[in-house]
Amino acid sequence: MTVAFDVDEAVIERDNGYAIEHHGKPPSLALEVASPTTGRNDYTTKRDGYARFGISEYWRTDPSGGAWRDAELAGDWLQDGEYVPIPIERVGARQMRGYSDVLQLYVCWEDGNLRFYDKKAGYLLTHDEEADSRIAERSARLTAEAQAQTAEAERDAERNRRLAAQARVRHLEEQIRRLEG
Repeated sequence: MTVAFDVDEAVIERDNGYAIEHHGKPPSLALEVASPTTGRNDYTTKRDGYARFGISEYWRTDPSGGAWRDAELAGDWLQDGEYVPIPIERVGARQMRGYSDVLQLYVCWEDGNLRFYDKKAGYLLTHDEEADSRIAERSARLTAEAQAQTAEAERDAERNRRLAAQARVRHLEEQIRRLEG
């Protein structure tokens, strides 16, 4: 994953990714998720290459708990052409985080999941949480619409019963007048 600010999104879509030569600058941040085949390469060769490109922050996560890579969560800042480790703090048995100046968020590794945390807003929703939220909102909207339609149908039915009763009363009143008359 890369993060780049003030770039032409159409160029990224056209190129099917971010190409430094088409934007004239490197992305501000790169994040790699380790796999058994890429883990070691991520914190050696790729790290050196990203430094040469001038990527300000380089983050790495390892879903294996550190078996495929140097750490479960690691981040580096680029200073004078060299990466310097970003301090990572443990905040629980399976929770750690480091602060990203680029994102102005904490990059968190919690129980094997990558999360982002804002001091003011709290945790940003994960993709799954956002999808679940959209589904819940849609379900609530559809339920509210169905309830509104049911209430409208009940009002219509009550109105029709009232009109029918009024018509019956008028009919009976007419019959009474004829009988009296």
